[in-house]
Amino acid sequence: TTPTPISTSELRDIIVAAFPSAAISLKEDELSSSPRRKALRSVFDDPFVSTYDESRIVQRWILATFFFSTSGESWKNSRGWLKSSNAFENECLWEGLSCNETADMSVGITQIDLQ
Repeated sequence: TTPTPISTSELRDIIVAAFPSAAISLKEDELSSSPRRKALRSVFDDPFVSTYDESRIVQRWILATFFFSTSGESWKNSRGWLKSSNAFENECLWEGLSCNETADMSVGITQIDLQ
């Protein structure tokens, strides 16, 4: 079956539930180019976002916010960041991230090393 598409407002609600302080910078009528807004757009544009559980959506948004906050576009090596070629490819494949995958296949980032 095809997953039900997720709307930007549903995506925003998931993130704000985890991070209430993000509510102001993620207002739907806000046309800001802040790292948080860019991260929201990046996660929304992921063709597989509707297949992710809420914790993975939040994790991707946090990592995308980090990416945009630190000018990730200009890193020497940002291989894999903000990209997915399939629904099973996770953030552990992004350059510089170390992960601890749990028995239920959820992913926990354990280290970021961008040297």
